[in-house]
Amino acid sequence: ESFTDLGITFDSKLCFNKHIDNITNKAFKNLGFIIRTCTHFNNLNAFKNLYFAFVRFQLEYASLIWSSNNIEVNQILDAVQNRFLRFLAFKFKIERPQHSDYNGVLFYFNIQLLNTRRFEDTIEFQKTYIHGEKYTSNNDSEHESEDNSDSDRNEDNGEYMYVHKHKNLGTLLHMLQVCHKTGLKNVFLCLYDALHIACTLPNASITPERTFSKLKILKNRLRTTISQDRLEQQLLLMS
Repeated sequence: ESFTDLGITFDSKLCFNKHIDNITNKAFKNLGFIIRTCTHFNNLNAFKNLYFAFVRFQLEYASLIWSSNNIEVNQILDAVQNRFLRFLAFKFKIERPQHSDYNGVLFYFNIQLLNTRRFEDTIEFQKTYIHGEKYTSNNDSEHESEDNSDSDRNEDNGEYMYVHKHKNLGTLLHMLQVCHKTGLKNVFLCLYDALHIACTLPNASITPERTFSKLKILKNRLRTTISQDRLEQQLLLMS
C-alpha cells in the first residue's frame, strides 16, 4: 500500500522505492522532451538551465525525506544525469571512452554528482535547523550555469564568506549564543547554564587546578540543585 502527499510517495515500509521509480520516470520524460525539442541549441548554459529546472529538480525534490546511502538508489538516479551527460558530450564533441565513468564529463561541464548535492543539502538543513536560520536548498541557490570565470570567482567569494561567517562555529561562546537566540535556553536549562559556566573557564596558560575547580562547579550544577545566586558567587570567587 502507498499514498502520495505533497509530491512524495510513501509506502508501508518507508523505503520510498515507488517514489524513486516515479521521480525517475518523470525525469527521463522531461529529459527526453528537452533533447528532442532543443537539438538545434548551441548554448551550453541553455541546456544546463533546462536540465537543472526540469530534470534535476525532479530528482532532488524533498530529498531530505527519502534520500539514503543505498548504492542501488544512487545508481538509478545517476542514470538520468548520465543520460544528459552523454547527450552533452555528443553535442559538444567531448570524447569519453566507452564504459568509463562520467567524472571527467562532470568536471568539464561543471556539474555536481547528485549524491554529493543531496549530502550537502542534508548538512545545510541540519546546520540551519541548529542555528535557527532560514533553510535554503541547493535548488534555490543554484548558480552553476554561469560562465567558468564568473563561477570560479563566485565560488572563491562564497568560500570566503562561509569561512568568515562560521569561523567560530564550534566554540562554546557560539553555542551559548545559539541557545540564547533560538530560545533553547528555555528548553534545556541545565545545558544553557553548563555552557554559561564553561565559557568562564580559564585559558590553557593558567594553572590546571583552576580549570579543574571550575569543571567541578560545572559538574555540581548538572547534578545538584544549587541555587543560581550561590553558583554565581562561586564563579566570582574562581574568576
